[in-house]
Parts: sequence; structure tokens; C-alpha cells
Amino acid sequence: MSWNVWRKQRHIGYAAGFTNIVEHLGFAALYVFAGLLGVISLGATTIAFTVFGVPFMICYGVAGATSVRVGIALGRGDRHDMALAGLCGLAFNGMICLPLMSILHFAPDTIAGIFSEDTALVAATVPLIALSAWMLFLDTAQTVMGNALRGLQDIWVPAIFYVFCYSLIM
Repeated sequence: MSWNVWRKQRHIGYAAGFTNIVEHLGFAALYVFAGLLGVISLGATTIAFTVFGVPFMICYGVAGATSVRVGIALGRGDRHDMALAGLCGLAFNGMICLPLMSILHFAPDTIAGIFSEDTALVAATVPLIALSAWMLFLDTAQTVMGNALRGLQDIWVPAIFYVFCYSLIM
């Protein structure tokens, strides 16, 4: 196969890869800043993102499935099914997030206590876990919709939004 045949795939991959680089650099900077604030801040941030990462990865699977469903509908030229696939992905994401958000919101002290017995670290971690409950749906919803756009092969619009959010807002 020639490089020209893979051109479209590379084009999509470059945008997705660039987005991932910017996202990871944003999180790395966040950890550096937390570390500058002290060991407790770094530990609390690490625990909170570890806890947040579990439900996020569940929803990331929904985002991948949404991308595939939208892409299949695009291949058929079925605009109604494209929209339906995106909305179903977002709705299913919400159904997954709601119970997980409840756990994070109502049991942050129990969750933080699993990671450490240090009272200062647990005290610093609890509000971060409670806050992450509210971030969960919004963050996973943007991931589902970004992947739906990738399924439509509209890859640079989400990439620009990710770059803006992870480099300027975060």
C-alpha cells in the first residue's frame, strides 16, 4: 500500500494524537503545580485523579462506541442515525455517570480513606473527590461528543477545542 492510500487515516490520527499530547501536557502541568504547593496537595491531586479516572475510563468506552456508531451511519449516509448515535451515546453516558457521581458526591471521605490513613491527606482529598463528581458528567459528555465528531471525520474542530481547554483554561 502507498502512503497516499493511508492519507485520510493519518489525517484523523494526527488530530487525535495532537489532542492527546496537549491533554497529557495539561495534566502533567497540573501535577507540577500541585507538587509546588506541597506533598499533601500533590498526594490529594493524585488520589482525586486516580478516583476520577476509573469512571472516566468506563465512559471513554462509551465515547469509542459512539464514534464507531456515528462512523457507520456516516458510511451509510444516514444523517438521522448519525444524530441518533450521538444522542444515544450521550444519554447512555449520563445513565452511567449518575450512579457514579452519587458515589463520588456522597462518599468522598470513605473513598479517600481507602488510599491513605493520613488525616491531613484525606482531609485535602475529600473536597477534590466531591468536586470530581460534578466534573464527571461534563468531562465525559465532551469526550463522547468529541468522539462523535471524530466518527463524522470532523477531527480538527474537537482538536482546537481540546487545545484551547487544556492549554488555556486548565
